[in-house]
Amino acid sequence: MRSTDVTDFLTRRPQTKRELAERMGVSQRVVELQVYEARHQGKAIMSDSDGYWLTDDPQQVRLMAARLHRRSTHVHETALALEATAEKLAAAPAAVLFPELAR
Repeated sequence: MRSTDVTDFLTRRPQTKRELAERMGVSQRVVELQVYEARHQGKAIMSDSDGYWLTDDPQQVRLMAARLHRRSTHVHETALALEATAEKLAAAPAAVLFPELAR
């Protein structure tokens, strides 16, 4: 039986989510979920725009953790801004954004 465990396919060379999904015979979403789970189980899986890879370098793992912290802060700030925008839209009278299309 063919393995579908992402850690069986990761190497020290970056591989894209698409590459991993094709090699594993699963969807890209399954790859994401398995990377998430493997990280929570203590696997040192790195990622960037080049893809996912394994490392045994603690400094590289710390840098990855810091990058994820920064990203989560930006996502949280964006969510707060969108919530504020929703409140402004709800309080404002309905506007027609593209009057030329409302004929």
